[in-house]
Order: sequence, then C-alpha cells, then structure tokens
Amino acid sequence: MGFNTLKGPIPEALAALSNLTYMSLEGNLLEGPVPEWIGSKLSKLVNLRLAANSLNGTLPSTLSGLKSLKSVVVGSNHLSGQLPSGLQHCKDLEHLSIYVNGLSGPIPEWLGSLKKLRVLELYTNQLSGPIPASLADASSLSSIALTDNRLSGPIPPALGDIPNLVALYVASNHLAGPLPNSFSRLDSLMYLYNEGINGSLPAFLGNLRLLESVAAEYCNLTGSIPPSLGSLPLLVELFLDNNRLSGSIPAALSRATALNKLYLNRNQLGGSIPAGLCRLSNIYDLNLARNQLTGTIPVCLTKLPHISSLIISNNRLTGPLPPITSPPAFHFSYAGNCLDNAPDQDCPAKATSPAAAPSAPSSAPSSAPSPAPASAPSSAPFPAPAPASAPASRPDHAPSTPSAPARSAPASKSAPSSTSAPAKSALATSAPALTSQPSSAPTADATQAQQQQQQQQQQGPPPGPNNAALSGVHFPITRAAMLALLLLVLLW
Repeated sequence: MGFNTLKGPIPEALAALSNLTYMSLEGNLLEGPVPEWIGSKLSKLVNLRLAANSLNGTLPSTLSGLKSLKSVVVGSNHLSGQLPSGLQHCKDLEHLSIYVNGLSGPIPEWLGSLKKLRVLELYTNQLSGPIPASLADASSLSSIALTDNRLSGPIPPALGDIPNLVALYVASNHLAGPLPNSFSRLDSLMYLYNEGINGSLPAFLGNLRLLESVAAEYCNLTGSIPPSLGSLPLLVELFLDNNRLSGSIPAALSRATALNKLYLNRNQLGGSIPAGLCRLSNIYDLNLARNQLTGTIPVCLTKLPHISSLIISNNRLTGPLPPITSPPAFHFSYAGNCLDNAPDQDCPAKATSPAAAPSAPSSAPSSAPSPAPASAPSSAPFPAPAPASAPASRPDHAPSTPSAPARSAPASKSAPSSTSAPAKSALATSAPALTSQPSSAPTADATQAQQQQQQQQQQGPPPGPNNAALSGVHFPITRAAMLALLLLVLLW
C-alpha cells in the first residue's frame, strides 16, 4: 500500500491482521499519530515502514511489544519528542531510521544495547547533547547518520572500536575536537563526513584503504594536507574546502587516480599547482579557488578527458591562459589572478606597468577637431582605462565562458576605443606644453600679438589725437572725419 495517495489516519482495520509481518504505508498522505495498536495487536510485525507521510505526535511506547521487529523506517514525517525507550526491548532490531522529523533530547544510551543494529539514521532532527560512547557497544553498526542536529562535544574515541563501521555522517552539528586516533582501526570505513572537527588532518587516513569519500569542509582544520591521501586507491571524493589548511598541494594526490571530485578551495594553500594532477584522468570537478597558489597553470589541466569544472580563481597565478580543448559545457573560472590575456583586476604589476597603458592611435579619426600627434607621449595626461569586462566581484564559481573573448587580450588593453580617441586628440592639441607641436603651429609671440590686437578692437581706440597713427584699423575713419570738417568750413 506504499506510494499511493492514501489520506487520513492509519486505518484501524489493519489491527485485525494479527499475523501481519510487513506493513508498508510509506509515500502516502497519511496524517495523525502512529497508533498504539501497532505495538499491542501486531505482535508478529517484522518491518514497519511509514516514511514520507504527514504523521505527527510521538512514537508509541507499545512498540516494545514487537519482539520480532527488525526494521523501523518512519523518516520524513512530523514526529516529535524523544526516542521511545521501549525500543530497547526490540533486541532483533537491525534498522532504525527516524530521519527528517522533530525529535529532540539526547541520543539515548540504551541504543548501545541493540547488538544487532546495523543502520542508525537520526539525521535532520533537533537532537542535542554529546554522541554517546555507548554506541560502540552496538558492535554490528555499519552506518551511523547523525548529520544536521544540535549535537556537541567531541567524537567519542570509542567509535573507532566498531569493527564493521562503513559510514559515519556527523556533519552540520556543533562538534569540536580532532578526529580520534582510534579511527585508524576502522579498516572497513568507506564514507567519512565529519564537518565540525578541528585540529589537523591525520595521516592515518591514508591507511584506510576502502575510503571512497572524505568530507571535512568547514572544520577549521589547520596544518598541511597529508600526502598519504594519495595512497587511497578507491577515493572518489575529497572535500577539504573552507578550512585553514596551509603548505602546498601534495603531488602524491596524483596517485589517487579514482578521484572524481577534489575541493581544496578557500584555504591558505601556497606553491604551484602540481602538474601531476593531470594524471587524475577520472576527475571532472576540480576547485582550487581562493588560496595563495603561484606559478603557471599546467596546460594539461584543460585537456583532462572528463573535466567539466575547473575553478582556480582568486589566487596569484601568472603566465599564459592555457588553450581550451575540453567539451563545450566546460566550466573554467580563472578570474582574480595575474594571467596574460585575461581580463582581471587583481594584478598590481599589470595595473602600474607602463605597458598596461593604452597607446594613442597612429592617426586621429576624421571627426577630430585638429590633427593628433603621430604618437602619444609617455606622460599622457589621461590614465590607462580599467578593463571593461572585469567584474566587480569574483565569486568562486563565476564561470568564464571558454568561447568568450576572455582568453584573448581585451580591446581596452591593446588600443583605446573609437569614442575616446577624439577626446584624446583634442587634449593633445590644446596642451602644447605636454605634446610636440606640428611645424605649422603658431609661435607664442604671434599668439600674444593676436590677443593684444583682439583686445584693442573690443575696447575701441585709445584717447588722444594720435590714435590714427596707433592703429591702421581706425585710420580710414579719422581721415573721413577730417574731410567732412574741411567741407563744412568751405561752405561757411
């Protein structure tokens, strides 16, 4: 009856099925509490699956009567309260999954008494307090999922004594302290998700040969990345981002050839990118952003056969941008470095270098008001423009489209645009002291004489009888006045 559209409470008619061993009502629209008659009248029940409904309330204490119960899966509901202590009497219980609910309180110590328990999934609840060391007494445990709760304190070293532990998920809690040295004995461990631990990353992880996935992001880890991680032949995912790891990227990581995802971003790693990473032929997601990496980008990284995302932004990388030979969907982010032919703004050497300033065009546009000089002087009064394509901020995952002009020199670095050229030409002709003048340009003396002549024309002739002799411009007017005066005298 699972995965239908059943609504309302769990039908009480099911209580009459006294020989029922398997109840699957998951994936419906059931509401209300888990009825107590499940534990009191279905005594032969082995599997109880009520996940993915809208059930609420607490789990009934009558579940203690289910002596044959092996599996309880009631995740993704709205259950609250604490784990019912009656479950400790279900000695055959192997699978307990009450994930994505509203359980509160501590993880009970009695869970360690369930010697056959293999899977414990209590993630995404509101559980608080420490992880009980008594969990190690449940020696059959293979998977512990306590992610996304409010757990605090260190990871109990006793968990390293669980011989068959395959997966440990304790991320997104308030845990503190280093990874216990006892974990070096977890030879069966395949999945380790330990967000919240601190200290350094232990070298013994390289001895856990079955490890496939290691996640220790946001852990405040310090120290260096142990080269022993390269000895893990089955390692597929390594997430060490958002820590304070320092030193260089160990070249030994190139031996972990099964890697698909490698996240080392947002640390304090320095040195160069090891060219040996190009031996990771199965990798498709490589993130080294926001570190202090120097040197050049190994050309072979963009030629990896399965690479789909390469993020190396916000480092101190220099040299040429490698050619792109990866598939069209390739995500390549390189902003915030000092790469050649790349539009970035975080390169002081380029910003202050004379070579970064654009040279003036060899000839002025036809619309320029006057001829521009043949070449712009080194002391040009206009500053070098910033690249127009550089973003204001550079997130780690800001893609740079491979086919975009980002891999070639932008126009603003090779020559000024046509709209800015006339302004520069006009500036050059109006500032003779800063630029060399053409041979036909007027001298300073001639310019001064022209200015004095214009001033006299505006103010009129100076007073006195000899003003005609002082200015040829006023002489014809004075002669006509004298002739008119002589004519008047003769008429008299």
